Amino acid sequence: MAKFTEAGTFRMYAGTTADQITVLNTPSANSDAATVSYVLNAVSGVSAAGSPAAFAPVLTATTTALPAYSTQAGHILQASANGALNINGVTFSGNERILVKNETSTQYNGVYVVTQAGSAGTPWVLTRSSDANTALSFVQGKVVVINAGAPVVGSTTWQLTSSSFTSDAQVDSSAVTFGSITLPQNSTLTAVSVAALQKESKNYNTLTSANNGSTMALNLSLVVFNEPTTPFSVNLTAGSDGQQLDLMNVAAAKVTVVLTGGAQFMGGSGTAVSQFSLTKGQSATLVFLSLTSMWHMKNTGVGS
Repeated sequence: MAKFTEAGTFRMYAGTTADQITVLNTPSANSDAATVSYVLNAVSGVSAAGSPAAFAPVLTATTTALPAYSTQAGHILQASANGALNINGVTFSGNERILVKNETSTQYNGVYVVTQAGSAGTPWVLTRSSDANTALSFVQGKVVVINAGAPVVGSTTWQLTSSSFTSDAQVDSSAVTFGSITLPQNSTLTAVSVAALQKESKNYNTLTSANNGSTMALNLSLVVFNEPTTPFSVNLTAGSDGQQLDLMNVAAAKVTVVLTGGAQFMGGSGTAVSQFSLTKGQSATLVFLSLTSMWHMKNTGVGS
């Protein structure tokens, strides 16, 4: 039996008990119902907050403005002269991620990929990274970790200090600025509040092999694994509904995240597993859904 129980509310009943509606179209309005599969597919895309707490790590960052360049469609910077790109003595071969943060025309700052390293006969070419080329990428307070030859995170972390973007049209047209920050080291897994990092009401921390076998504190929202040589593992329990956790490994060794207390992880394969690993330079954004009692992966930077 079907009936209206109150104005504007439709309920399905089998006898006196509310039953499920099992045939639903793809929702198009805010008030539309959605299937479990639709929700799980949606959560693998954009987060409720619009963006993870951190960009994926980069190899290096500028300390001065880039040599002269022209701008091209597709968020591209191309050197005005031939020659190899050189930033802080780092040699590039292509596909490296870099942070550009010292441009006089600040709208061209941001995270780029080296699409052409440059040579005596060709110019270098940089293209905005796919995780840093839309309005959703530019969230004030978002951080980026530099991991080239620097095991100590404190002096190699930068935070987006310019205002969040509300339109894709602002990319390459509105100011983008970064400020240096320090991620606190903490071997007790207690969240550390840092006044300079509270714009997003987030807590940041770094974990090392001193945490091996410990349970990760769920009041952290960004965890950076920072251990030069020693592989280690940490435990992660079930979270609260909708909780998001950003993990980043800047260590040379693999870090394994073991899910405990009934928690499970479901990645892009759709198969639930009890653990996953991150190798150097990999990051992961997880969100917990009470509906499935699982952490769900929202990006693809997961190792084996």
